[in-house]
Amino acid sequence: MITEPDAVRWQQLAQVVGRTMTDGPAAAEALRLLVQKILNHQGQRLRDDATVLLVE
Repeated sequence: MITEPDAVRWQQLAQVVGRTMTDGPAAAEALRLLVQKILNHQGQRLRDDATVLLVE
């Protein structure tokens, strides 16, 4: 079940992905920028498992 705080976090992630992709970099660079933004947001520490799939 997705709770309200979870839904807000997913919405924030979707916004970051959208902004990163609309900046126009190649997919690999967009992926690098996305991971960097996530790390910056988390204080350079990841707390959960995550998978990122890059498809060009």
